[in-house]
Amino acid sequence: NPKVKSVTLEEPLLSWSNVVQTPVSYNQLTNVVPGVLAHYDLPELATMIAPRPLTIRHPLDAAGNPVSQKVLEETYRVTRERYEALKAGAKLKLEAK
Repeated sequence: NPKVKSVTLEEPLLSWSNVVQTPVSYNQLTNVVPGVLAHYDLPELATMIAPRPLTIRHPLDAAGNPVSQKVLEETYRVTRERYEALKAGAKLKLEAK
């Protein structure tokens, strides 16, 4: 939606893949989208806001634990690549705790 000028996510779920790979997750079934991983995961969804500003701040894994900057960067590599391709890399902020 072009009316959205920027997005900031505070403590979002890292990814749906992380939910599938985590033996015990908390409060994820209330947000489940059946079959979604056959089409996209949250990092791919995040590319849709590009080149507008996007901040992902302090994401949590499926068990509710903070993730490291390394894990965040690895998970959102596709998002970073999209922003860089659009010459908007500075508009993407990935901030782990």
